[in-house]
Amino acid sequence: MRIAFWGWLGMVLWGLPLNLVFAQDSWKKTMHQTFEVPDSVCLVEIEIPWGYVVERWPTNAMMVEETVELRKIPDSVAGALVKQGRFGLKLACKFGLCVLSPVQTSFPVIRTTMGELEEQIQVRIFLPDDFEKAGDHLWTRMWRP
Repeated sequence: MRIAFWGWLGMVLWGLPLNLVFAQDSWKKTMHQTFEVPDSVCLVEIEIPWGYVVERWPTNAMMVEETVELRKIPDSVAGALVKQGRFGLKLACKFGLCVLSPVQTSFPVIRTTMGELEEQIQVRIFLPDDFEKAGDHLWTRMWRP
C-alpha cells in the first residue's frame, strides 16, 4: 500500500512540471454583433484594422462575427479587454452612408508577465444581399424594382 501511494505521488509530481512547461495561456472567443441597416442607406464603408471577409445574406441587417484568439494572456485580462471594447465595432449612419469601424481608435501593445500579447482576429461581415462591392472597402446598395 505504501509503495502504491509513493508511486502515485511520484507520477503526479513528475507530471506536474511537464504540465506547467507545455501549458498554453491562450484564450479564444467568437462574438457576434448585429446592426440595423436603414433602407435609406445606399453605401456601406468598412474601416476596421483587421482582415475581414464579406458575405451576403437575405435580410436587412448586418451581422459581424469576430473570432478573437489571444496568446500569452490570463483569462481574466482577456475578459477585461473585451469588456473595455478593444474588439468592439460600431456602425455610424449619416446621409445615406454607414461606416463600420472599431469602438477604440488606438490599439496599444499589451505586455504581461508572459510576454507581449499575441492577437489573431478573424472577422466575417454579413451584409444584406442587395449590397454589391463597389471598391476595396466600399459596398453600394443595388436597388431592385
